[in-house]
Amino acid sequence: MEPALQAECLVALLGAKFALRTKARPITEAEISRAAKLPDVLKRRVGELLDASKASKQAGPPELPDYHEMSDKLVAGADHDVLTEQLVSIPDEALRFQATQVWLRALNYLSSIFPRRSQQDLSGIHLLDPSPGEWAEWGWAWRLANEPLFCLDLMAEGLLIGNEVTHLRAMFPLLFAELCGTIDDIRSDRIAKDKDWQMPWWLQKQICTLLGISPVSPTLLADIEGAVKASQAQTQQRNSALKITNPGSTPSQRVAEK
Repeated sequence: MEPALQAECLVALLGAKFALRTKARPITEAEISRAAKLPDVLKRRVGELLDASKASKQAGPPELPDYHEMSDKLVAGADHDVLTEQLVSIPDEALRFQATQVWLRALNYLSSIFPRRSQQDLSGIHLLDPSPGEWAEWGWAWRLANEPLFCLDLMAEGLLIGNEVTHLRAMFPLLFAELCGTIDDIRSDRIAKDKDWQMPWWLQKQICTLLGISPVSPTLLADIEGAVKASQAQTQQRNSALKITNPGSTPSQRVAEK
């Protein structure tokens, strides 16, 4: 597995919140091993999804953190010294570098969409609480940042919408491409075994939402294959661009150099 994808799997396992810790907790060998197996977990989950005959029951909205506490954490960002201590147990330097980039990318994205409104009076500038709708919408992004495979739960419930797809692609682009490719592979396998096999309409619409294509397209399967191939091509280009020959000074190196 390429270090870039393995890094996304590691962050997917531990969540964006791991990079916001104020006290270091080194990553374990067991966690690294579990992250490497995430594509297999993805394949199993997608197989279960495509075999579903009807949408499952709703799991409910995500749990929301305290607004002002989360705002302060995102403004402060990741503590690089703490993050370095947490990553020092990873023997692969390229993986350490890539994982750092994935965590920072996720936090930067979450910060960029964080609902902030302020009001100024004689005592200064005050942060106003967001509306329930704004905070709930950010909550879905926070849930996906900590549990990206939750998108499969949303699909199983028939509840995935474009906003969640945008969040997932922004924070985990390679894992998103892996998901699209896995769906196409398993769908093709089902058709090869049974030419009459079809996905239920509710699931077709969910997969179309994931891929960003119209659910009423007369050439649905061709559109799905085209979207998957385009996503895979982008992934290959991104992997080529992310190959590290000399990652430079990583956070762990900077600490060692002090």
